[in-house]
Amino acid sequence: MRSVNPFVALEDGVEAHLLQQAASCDVIGSRGFEFSTTFRTQLNQQYPRLDFNQHMIEFTQHEAQARPKSRTAMVIQSGFKYLVKFNPYLDQ
Repeated sequence: MRSVNPFVALEDGVEAHLLQQAASCDVIGSRGFEFSTTFRTQLNQQYPRLDFNQHMIEFTQHEAQARPKSRTAMVIQSGFKYLVKFNPYLDQ
């Protein structure tokens, strides 16, 4: 089982690949530029993020503290919170 991978290839399974792509877009805004401004606005109106970015940062920091040798801890040490905090596409 793989977790917190920045990339999941199609060869790892279509569902796994699509889930990773969707989560990456939601959490850090990757490939968000592929969606029109109108679509992003409608999406945020229908499904507001409700401080999602801050909750994600807090959760991952807590997880990293609880498991300092985990991938989550490594990702946090690498500046993950800044990618989440400054998600340029989805947190409006």
